[in-house]
Amino acid sequence: MSTSTQPRLTHDDPGTHEAFVPTGPLSYRFTIAAKVTSLVAERSLDLARRAVPGGSRLYIEYTDGTVKTYDYLADPGDPDYWEKLSGTILTSGDWALLRSDGVLALDARMTIEVSLPEDGNNKTKLSALFWGVANLALAYPKGPRDENPDQERTGEEAYQLWLKGEPPTEAEIPVKLMLRFDAPSPAPISGTIAERYVKASLHADRYSRLGRNLYVGIGRVTLKTNKDLWSPDTGFAEAVAINVYEVGDRGI
Repeated sequence: MSTSTQPRLTHDDPGTHEAFVPTGPLSYRFTIAAKVTSLVAERSLDLARRAVPGGSRLYIEYTDGTVKTYDYLADPGDPDYWEKLSGTILTSGDWALLRSDGVLALDARMTIEVSLPEDGNNKTKLSALFWGVANLALAYPKGPRDENPDQERTGEEAYQLWLKGEPPTEAEIPVKLMLRFDAPSPAPISGTIAERYVKASLHADRYSRLGRNLYVGIGRVTLKTNKDLWSPDTGFAEAVAINVYEVGDRGI
């Protein structure tokens, strides 16, 4: 017999769906921060090649990136207090879609190299995938000179401003993400295996939880407000900082 205290979900009783709640809170684990640059290193104003049904395809790279756990954001009383991750972003690519309704849809992959405080010489590589959204309209709030200044600017209007290379008036906008990680597996007990793989898996048990749970990110995209810095790939985006939270109290 199940010991779960959660109500059973059924397709014919909407009330049970409303009653369902998560089994644990969102717990801060670490922060990812990086600069935003063009993956193809192209700064021409040729937007035609980036046009796709529903918007514009962007090619973004996250450079000079860091991964770090900040003690002041963590909860030391958490029984599942996270390892203090410290590392850098080695490679990345984001095939983002800026939709014509002003929604920036992120779709990124990155390789992160991390180490533990007690073993800084041993590096472990982790793979990260994330999907997220940001509202471009928040970068272009209406001013006194706009028509109907009391009304919020639509995403469609913001998209057209972006296409024209109009600089935003806000220095940052929020971004929300869902993240998934892949961590190395333990090295085989027997058999022949290259030394580099053995080293990479030395702390596999410490990172396995990353690959066994789901994470969400809440952060911000920093924007440049100089018209001359506009890029067809990154627009006015300059940097991103994301606090990563674990969903629930245990991995699957």
